[in-house]
Amino acid sequence: MAAIEKYSCGSAGVCNLLKHNSRDLLHSSNQDIQPNLSHLNYSLTPPDHGDSEYAYYQHRLSEVYVYNRKDVVTMCGIVCTLPADIPLDDSEQINRFFSVTNDFLVDRYGGEDGRNVVSSWVHFDEGKRLPVYDRFTGDPILDQDGNVQTELVVGRPHLHFDFIPVVNVDLEYELSKKRHDPKIEQYAERVCANDVLTRSSYRSFHGDWQRYLEEHGIDARVKTGVTKAQGGNIPVSRLKDRFDSERSEMDRLREIERQYNEIISRHPELLRDGERRGRFG
Repeated sequence: MAAIEKYSCGSAGVCNLLKHNSRDLLHSSNQDIQPNLSHLNYSLTPPDHGDSEYAYYQHRLSEVYVYNRKDVVTMCGIVCTLPADIPLDDSEQINRFFSVTNDFLVDRYGGEDGRNVVSSWVHFDEGKRLPVYDRFTGDPILDQDGNVQTELVVGRPHLHFDFIPVVNVDLEYELSKKRHDPKIEQYAERVCANDVLTRSSYRSFHGDWQRYLEEHGIDARVKTGVTKAQGGNIPVSRLKDRFDSERSEMDRLREIERQYNEIISRHPELLRDGERRGRFG
């Protein structure tokens, strides 16, 4: 139900991601966006953060201590998908679910007054391109160039929540290190994704989210009980890759079946010979 990603300060991906979430990225490579539905998207980002989420991200980073390394994780993103037991035609329940989920994430990761929240967007315009099949033969329908025709099927709405992982500075501990940056003494907070997204927090996330929803009157299941032995919670990107792979395999098997049927229609004696061999060995 939820997937977590991390982004470093040395990556241009932070700016692109924020523009992608707000749909301000002019040339998005995401082929699964349906522009005619983008008007349904809406922001839950705190209004006092200004017009530019990236500018707010830079401003907030300037207020906290950041280790001088390009690989330091300075933003984390959580994607929360609408549960299957909330109907897609119940807009009131959908909006209520995302509002409460956003409050849960702000309470958990937003810090005082939500100052660590960078961006929070609800998306209704993403889906998946699927092959179009003939309803009678089951064969893929080809366009005039011989390519399989596809249609964009709208996926379930989801929330993109992005935040800066900030913790308080333990000055006594920092100064006890043999090698420490004297500049850290000027800050009360520092960036540290490992301290915010601990292993125990990963394990408790869905259970805590489920309880929060129930406490606020949301009747939906986000704790599915999927265990590591059953495959765990799979990131969206890996699910898309798996789906593409399975779709390609399905297309390959359909093509084999089509060729088989074509051969049998031209040479029915092959089928009769095969049946005789099957009966008499």
